[in-house]
Amino acid sequence: DSVLDFGCARGDFKLFHADEYDFELDYIGIDMNENLINAGKEVYEDRIDIRQYDWFALPKDLKQDWSINIGSCNLRYDADTTKTDSDYLQSTIDKMYSHANKGIIVLLTSVIMLTSSITDIDDGLINHDPGLVLNWAQKEFGNVALDHSFSKDLFILVIYK
Repeated sequence: DSVLDFGCARGDFKLFHADEYDFELDYIGIDMNENLINAGKEVYEDRIDIRQYDWFALPKDLKQDWSINIGSCNLRYDADTTKTDSDYLQSTIDKMYSHANKGIIVLLTSVIMLTSSITDIDDGLINHDPGLVLNWAQKEFGNVALDHSFSKDLFILVIYK
């Protein structure tokens, strides 16, 4: 399968995947941060296809089997103060879905780590409510899975086409 990596930074996921699973991944990484894209091109030269784009302005024909987003919705770089963090996440998921042939995978930080004794954790991240995200995704897309079993701090949302 092929992968379109939303918020790829330097494109490290491709080589991580190759080391971990011992096969080459058909990979395109996108990130709006020019410095990270340039750093990836300098480090990896032409071994990784990474491109500078704002993911809300991708060419319509740029599609892969899977769209992935590994933590890029846990911070905001967009400076759009008209969108809430929830609206931003939903818009990102919609965009990822429109650029995927088989589905999307999103890794998000969770509010589950916030206990009743610690109500004001300021970790600088956007912590998402897995229940609200799951309910929204099921309503919008139907075929959805959420895995929160590997960490209390993180969860994975998978949406199949």
